[in-house]
Amino acid sequence: MKLSQNDFGLRPQDPFKVLQAQKLSASQLEVLNRLFTPLIGTTAIGVYHYLSQFAEVKQQKDYTHYVIMSELKLNLGQFREEMNRLEAIGLIKTYAKHDENQSQFVYLLVDPPSPKTFFNDPMLSVYLYKEVEGKRFHELRRYFETTQVDLSNYHEVTRNFTDVFKVPNHALDKVDTTHQISETQKYDGMNLDRVHFDFELLYQLLSNHFVSAEIIEEKTKHLITQLAVLYGITPEGMKNLILKSLTSAQKISFEELRKQARAFYAIEHENQLPSLEAQAEPVRPETVEEAQIEINSIPQTDEEFKQWFKLMDNLSPIDMLTGWSGSEPTPQQKYMIEDIIVREQLPF
Repeated sequence: MKLSQNDFGLRPQDPFKVLQAQKLSASQLEVLNRLFTPLIGTTAIGVYHYLSQFAEVKQQKDYTHYVIMSELKLNLGQFREEMNRLEAIGLIKTYAKHDENQSQFVYLLVDPPSPKTFFNDPMLSVYLYKEVEGKRFHELRRYFETTQVDLSNYHEVTRNFTDVFKVPNHALDKVDTTHQISETQKYDGMNLDRVHFDFELLYQLLSNHFVSAEIIEEKTKHLITQLAVLYGITPEGMKNLILKSLTSAQKISFEELRKQARAFYAIEHENQLPSLEAQAEPVRPETVEEAQIEINSIPQTDEEFKQWFKLMDNLSPIDMLTGWSGSEPTPQQKYMIEDIIVREQLPF
């Protein structure tokens, strides 16, 4: 969602701090510069590098956003736009504290993922492939590949600690823990917590084919959510893909599920891959409760009619039905909606 500086209460005089556990390694810099730059652009990557210098300042000094505006030659709207990209891709986390006089911000820089994690992430890898095309994508992948040595005919002869060093026989003095060493902030990928995928409906659809919901573990749910967002797959469509991805042991093959999802999208979109596009300013309400009020209200003026039609165009069928009835739709109603969407090829 596109946010302006006003949504954050961001003003030039507002102070900020930057947190980063340690400097990036050469490998992490390569991932950031080679793999993330095509996704979010050089300006956003430049903002990340620029902010890292403030994490190295030992004294607890507050800088204001005047410094950012002056040195980056960006206004606050432009700075916030680049921060949106960094936050959405998972490289920065922003914390804010508001009071009557000012807002204080803390920017936590997240370490980029390893090359293996990046290329194994279905969203990051597909978006990168779309941005740079096949030849360049495989060139980038080869750059991060390492030569594997077959150790199957070798025996490990590594010495352990007690082979080399004496074991201390006295207690250590009390360690001063007032100055703690920061832990590295692990890259968790794109935050999809606000994405709603109807797993209850998916479980019901699978049960109709005698497939237990127990096969969908936490990692599987995360992958399903990623694929649903990436390729716009409904629970009905996901059910079909899962059935095609089951192994002989009745387990879901992640590789096959990703392959089936790509094939599904390619058929529907003439072999095109999804691209990473900024979301337009939303016009739909943020909550179902707000939607219920607007849906049930009768437009009176031309402007209200325009807003009402915009609401209808941007509200999902599930939320619309919830707004009309004031309660959660039944599984049968959800199944009917999914069936109509799939059959008539309607946007979800």
